[in-house]
Amino acid sequence: MNEMQRRIEEMKRDFFSADEKVVLTALSACREIGDHSVVLPLLSLFAKTESDNVKAQVSDMLSNLKVSNTEESFMEALADPAFLDIRKEILGFMWNSGLQPVEHLTELVQLATESGFEEIVECLSLVESMDGPFPEDEVEQSGYVLRDWISQNKDDERMALMLEFLKVVEALPVDFGLEDE
Repeated sequence: MNEMQRRIEEMKRDFFSADEKVVLTALSACREIGDHSVVLPLLSLFAKTESDNVKAQVSDMLSNLKVSNTEESFMEALADPAFLDIRKEILGFMWNSGLQPVEHLTELVQLATESGFEEIVECLSLVESMDGPFPEDEVEQSGYVLRDWISQNKDDERMALMLEFLKVVEALPVDFGLEDE
């Protein structure tokens, strides 16, 4: 383990110290180092901390990430039942950080079909903010998931939002996998 990896592991351990000063010092160090491997520990800290100060600092960090390769960590968290209570916030962090998880469109749509109003709005906002192009199979599968949900939930109070979501998905720029010659 090199020096940087050792510092990151020490910092992740300090996130869960009983001493708030130690946690805040670790968060300060995290801002300086910046590494995608701290996303899940930061989300865990956000979910578990009772300190408003710590929660605010973590929220600020996760909302302003300038670190590459973080989409996978956020998508992993969205799929993890341990983060169920903060899924809306995770989606908000992703939107605020300008993440572009175009390869995970179907996962986001599936999440929306299993969610309440606030999470649907966050999913929709995130998808609308993505530039694309989107893989053709992701757009097709997402449209199928939404049309299936719509056909099975005619009287659901979330219908208007899901119809809007379908319009957005159907209008997304698609990458048909054709290479420029």
